Amino acid sequence: AGVIGTDTGLAAMSSLRPTLGVRGASVPAVLNAVQLVGWGSFEVIVMRDSADALAKQAFGLSMPLIWTVVFGLLATLLAISGPLSFVRRFLRKWGIWLLLAGAVWLTWNLLARHNLAELMRRPGTGEMSFGGAIDLVVAMPLSWLPLIADYTRFGRKPGETFRGTLLGYGIANIWFYALGAVYGLAAGGGDAKAVIVGGAAGTCVPRRDFSRAISYEDVTTGGAVIVLGPWRDLLEVAENLQWFFVNESCGQCTPCRVGSLKLLEGIRRLRRGECTRAELADLVSLGGTMQIASKCGLGQAAPNVFLSLVGSLEPEILSHIPAGAR
Repeated sequence: AGVIGTDTGLAAMSSLRPTLGVRGASVPAVLNAVQLVGWGSFEVIVMRDSADALAKQAFGLSMPLIWTVVFGLLATLLAISGPLSFVRRFLRKWGIWLLLAGAVWLTWNLLARHNLAELMRRPGTGEMSFGGAIDLVVAMPLSWLPLIADYTRFGRKPGETFRGTLLGYGIANIWFYALGAVYGLAAGGGDAKAVIVGGAAGTCVPRRDFSRAISYEDVTTGGAVIVLGPWRDLLEVAENLQWFFVNESCGQCTPCRVGSLKLLEGIRRLRRGECTRAELADLVSLGGTMQIASKCGLGQAAPNVFLSLVGSLEPEILSHIPAGAR
């Protein structure tokens, strides 16, 4: 399809006229327009939902209608300007570099935060049929097949056009499909990494201990259960909960008032990789002191999650300590 576009200088639908005639070529042209409207609407919806989620998280604002109009206008402007104008004015100058930078960052983030071997070993659920999986993989590449000539018709040499289309389109599809699939595995559908039984003042129970009983004799709870997925940084969870106790402390007793703040500072240093093994032991000792010496239940429960996390998942906690400081 790319070579045909370079040889004829025609868009894909126009190149069908010699074979199908003007009226015959109108049928695939209409079908192509329908599928492009569908893909365009889908992309607008994805951009709208993403922008709305970010705005909600950053500013507490939800305005899906405004985002729909904004991205709809941008898509319309892109369609009116045409592929040649878009490629020359935007994509070639800096758009492609932004795209590559984003892809490299996503890849680095994936490799840094997740164990690929563990994700690949995860058994399938059987929720999707084999035919459905094939359709999912080939639907997007095939939908772009009628559009290749719309871009390659501006090429100068068929051989270069062929190699550029094959490499560019092939690498992009394999790379981005792999990113999407692995991020999908990392984002959900897997076993929980740990459960905090008892809420912010509870006990962190790792997956290997899920057979423990929720009872007065074993793991006590007031009814709250926090389930943590396999992608969560448990120290980040402990930091967030400790920040809660720092703000909730009444300040009447030193173990809770000072201890909660010192414990929060220690967890943050641990996450940044600035703690030694001895300092981690000091944090555990501080938590034990808070449990004994604080006046009320809030201060006594403030270090619970962190202490249970260190006790049950020590290897993961130690991984935040530099090798030379262990």
